[in-house]
Amino acid sequence: MGPSELVLAPALLGLLAFLLYWTFGTSKTGPNTHGEGDGLLRQVSVVPSVDAASVLRRRLAESGVRATVSRGDAGGYRVLVFPADEADARTVLSRHSLD
Repeated sequence: MGPSELVLAPALLGLLAFLLYWTFGTSKTGPNTHGEGDGLLRQVSVVPSVDAASVLRRRLAESGVRATVSRGDAGGYRVLVFPADEADARTVLSRHSLD
């Protein structure tokens, strides 16, 4: 191993580290800037029990809206949907709450 390899190897590692940090580095703002949701998902409802959250998720699924349930930080269960489905989900949930 010559002197050029001793210089080239750390330089390539440094370049790789820089590129990875630039691509995947931490950011203060994520895709969700609304404070509600989980990453790319948006929160459309919070209910006290997993059974109630499952009922809401099932209602959304019957209307063609993909949803998931997550346990909330302060208790309760959150119903989450993709941003493109948020308006439809809120419409479906508000319609069913009037029944």
